[in-house]
Amino acid sequence: MSRSEGRRRTDRAEGDLREGRGGLLQAYELFVTVPLLCFLAFEISQDPSAFIGWSNLLPIIVWIVAIMVVDLMPVPMAMSFDFSLSFPLELSVALLYPPPIAAVIVLLGSADAREFRGQVPPLTAVFVRAQIALAVLAESQVFHGLADLDALLRQLELDRRR
Repeated sequence: MSRSEGRRRTDRAEGDLREGRGGLLQAYELFVTVPLLCFLAFEISQDPSAFIGWSNLLPIIVWIVAIMVVDLMPVPMAMSFDFSLSFPLELSVALLYPPPIAAVIVLLGSADAREFRGQVPPLTAVFVRAQIALAVLAESQVFHGLADLDALLRQLELDRRR
């Protein structure tokens, strides 16, 4: 058997493996994505005023656009590895906003250039965004469970006045 025949057989075996896992992989992507989207829809329906109104909506849109711009900026690296610098922005959103709002901002703002080129299936693109949103949801929940940023700022202001 020649090398090229061996490569073709290996490629075909890997392709068959990917095709066989397609249904299971899609089920997993749905298993992660659908509950998050349902949770966020429920949270928005419970307190739509947190999302609607120019005083709330404009900063949310600015954060979404900022995260998207940073995600889509190419970062030159020696290796062929996709890398993004949006983590500090996502962390800032997690600290500044309640968990559901932070998750919505990151879900809508996270972007991958491959999505726009059609190289990533839509379900996979939403799944990747959902993973990032879940991480930010958890970060925000932990932070807001341990600290109250508004109370901390008020205390700092009181200490400064003394």
